Amino acid sequence: MLRKDGVYVRSLHKNGSFSSAVATGEDYPALMDRCFSNREADVAGFIRRHIPQVADLFSCRAVCSPGNSSFGDKTLSPRVENEELTTDELLRIQANINETYAKIVANRKDIFADFGNSVLTCSAIAVLTPVLKDKLPTSDFLDELRQANPNLTGWPAWLDSRYFRSKDEQPFVYDDAWHHLIFQEGELFSHFEYARFDPNGVFFLKRVLQDDLTDKVPRGTSFDPFLFTYRVAEMVAVAVAFRQKLDLGTLRELNFGITVRGLRGRKINAWADFSNFGIGHGNAVQDEVFSQSLIPYDTPIRGISTYVHELTSKVFSVFEGFSLTAETTNRLVQKLLDRKL
Repeated sequence: MLRKDGVYVRSLHKNGSFSSAVATGEDYPALMDRCFSNREADVAGFIRRHIPQVADLFSCRAVCSPGNSSFGDKTLSPRVENEELTTDELLRIQANINETYAKIVANRKDIFADFGNSVLTCSAIAVLTPVLKDKLPTSDFLDELRQANPNLTGWPAWLDSRYFRSKDEQPFVYDDAWHHLIFQEGELFSHFEYARFDPNGVFFLKRVLQDDLTDKVPRGTSFDPFLFTYRVAEMVAVAVAFRQKLDLGTLRELNFGITVRGLRGRKINAWADFSNFGIGHGNAVQDEVFSQSLIPYDTPIRGISTYVHELTSKVFSVFEGFSLTAETTNRLVQKLLDRKL
């Protein structure tokens, strides 16, 4: 039964699991943020489509500098120039995280090596620049991330696993950051991931993609571009939500990169929804692809389509030049954000 005058939202606060429930006081800040973010995206999208040449006039970049941090009567945090990380810098941070991961799993099951070298994985790294120092991995930090996560799917990116039954899958502190390892294998559902949450502004997530976890296609043969777009879009959306929550009042950029491994020998195959198009387009010879994008500090969640398209296009091109149009990417992203998958 639905309660009269009740406002129902997708919430974790009711019973610790994702469900629809009457909004509580803890739910309203995220709900209001989402409403304002959607409106900001509408305005930003109109400007980018119709008058892109003056879009920068609406950005603090046009008037703010480390020596001039005021705009009208609103004081803004000073910006640091050259905040975009080079590819080498971003890959160096990712390599350091992978070294930490190797130490963590030295005496535990390596959830990715279990599949062999051909397993299809996607690693996402999100770095807020300039990176802060000396922030500690507290429980309050995880609480903030939990509140910020838009929970766009049943198993969202960078989820909070503190309520999982298995102690091995709950987050733990190592090397001044939170980490979790999740290894679930079953007949109906399997999921494998490693995540790192650094309160200084570095987030990392590595997952086995569903193309190798389904019984609909043989393992090692397929790559679904629509499903991949949804997954990358969710990672970007969650990272943007984290930035908005942690950096309220600051102007830090979001450097975002994805690394996809295990592509060699696969073909484009929209196996998750055969209404899209047929099987067998393109054949990947290259096994690994890294793609990077700088997401400006003022980007709302509804405005991420451009960056999702930039990130995914480089991966798709490995399949004999395959591509999705920007319009298609935007449609998929908005479908995810509307929770209509």
